Amino acid sequence: MTASAERHAKRAAADVTTGDVTTGDVTTGDVTTGELALDSHELEQVVLRLRRAQGQLGAVATMLEERRGCREVVHQLAAVKKAIDRSGFVLLEAAVRQCVTSPGATSDDLKAMEKLFLALS
Repeated sequence: MTASAERHAKRAAADVTTGDVTTGDVTTGDVTTGELALDSHELEQVVLRLRRAQGQLGAVATMLEERRGCREVVHQLAAVKKAIDRSGFVLLEAAVRQCVTSPGATSDDLKAMEKLFLALS
């Protein structure tokens, strides 16, 4: 990685440690409205993963501007994609867990979860 790409990645990593994403033990919500029940740790982990991916994506843009090699750029893009996909699956898992344990869950809720899963795959 070049010096400018490394600086960009370090700035993004520093951004990860700023801000407070924990607002309590559990963020409650309704599956049908898009709100999720995530505990503070889950929420923090998803946000951190997405901020890292954001930094990686910025580094990819820098690599492109520097006309870096295709293999190196694609490798970094794959890492960004994996981080984003993993975040989506963590959110979806929480939604499914909420939907299955919610007494008011309907078959429409389960169908909505299936559509979300297929959108990620």
